[in-house]
Amino acid sequence: MAGAFGIAPKVHYCSLHHGLLLTEYIDGQHWQPDDLKDPGKATLLTESLAVLHSLPATPTKFGYRQHAEHYWQQLELANADIPERLAEDRNRVLEIIDNIPPRSVTCHHDPLPLNIIEKDGKLVFLDWEYSAPGWPAFDYAALSVEWNIAIEKLSLPLSISHDEVQLAKELYIYLCELWTCLQA
Repeated sequence: MAGAFGIAPKVHYCSLHHGLLLTEYIDGQHWQPDDLKDPGKATLLTESLAVLHSLPATPTKFGYRQHAEHYWQQLELANADIPERLAEDRNRVLEIIDNIPPRSVTCHHDPLPLNIIEKDGKLVFLDWEYSAPGWPAFDYAALSVEWNIAIEKLSLPLSISHDEVQLAKELYIYLCELWTCLQA
């Protein structure tokens, strides 16, 4: 679907049974966070995210709580050394999750610089494995963290406040830190 809107590679073949996905090759340029010092590129990034958020949503929403708790359980099963700060943040983050606004749009959930390529003046998002209907502020929080953009400098849609993105940023950082612990 996103390929038809020009913001994802077109899918040539997909087999869930075999775990195989074959998409078109995108011959373009990966941006780096410093590229966003160009106001035109920063605008293109937020406009492309708005297009992504306007895609028709599938019925299955992203489970932020399930995701966080799954990571936590994996750490416990591995007898991993969980930093005390993460344990202290856990209840606060679960409270943020419980208070996510009910609106839901198609979200990428992983808009890292390596997952976005510019081709012919347009941005193409890669790595859609976490995409699902979700909290749009989460994608903007990821932009803030991964692209090193102050929240106040993000060009947000009117339906999302800077305070909302700050809460989503807490959730995003928490999930990233859990993921990092799992990789250790």
